Amino acid sequence: MAVQPIAVLGGVLLDAVKSDRPTHAFDVTEKGIEDGSSIADHMKERPPVLPISGVIVGPDAWPRLNRIRQMQSDRQLVTYANRVIYRNMAIVSISTEHDATIGNGCKFNITLRRVRRVASQQVQVSSPTPMATKAMQPQNAGTQQVRSTGKQSNNKAADSILSNRGGGFNGGGAGGTVSATFLGGS
Repeated sequence: MAVQPIAVLGGVLLDAVKSDRPTHAFDVTEKGIEDGSSIADHMKERPPVLPISGVIVGPDAWPRLNRIRQMQSDRQLVTYANRVIYRNMAIVSISTEHDATIGNGCKFNITLRRVRRVASQQVQVSSPTPMATKAMQPQNAGTQQVRSTGKQSNNKAADSILSNRGGGFNGGGAGGTVSATFLGGS
């Protein structure tokens, strides 16, 4: 297996990367329909995942490996540069292999995953203008005389609305009989 050129992870030199295998995937939402088949109605992109395997060697191999572990512990987002540059990557996992083939270092497997960052923004919202506020206030229709139909309503809000309308249902203006049926909903 050919070894690729030197790579850098978060400013740390990786002596030899044997492979990096980026995965770009989507989630597809599927729904079952009456005839037993399914339809896909939505696709959502997953963040890229990048497994890296290689070796770190030399007298500074352990300090470099510890720097990578520290970046992981600090939840630092890193840039990985090899043939392709990947930015905003989180170090998801680190595993090392220590055997007789490498005396002054180790083999490693590191998994990176892209993190999408968002920032909140505060926006100044002004209060309604005095004219808009005045338009929203209920108007006083004065004292209205309403004749009862013998039925009592338990809906105080509806009674209030009807009395402010001047008894305009079933028979007319001020002094008319108010009878209305309210059905829920909008």
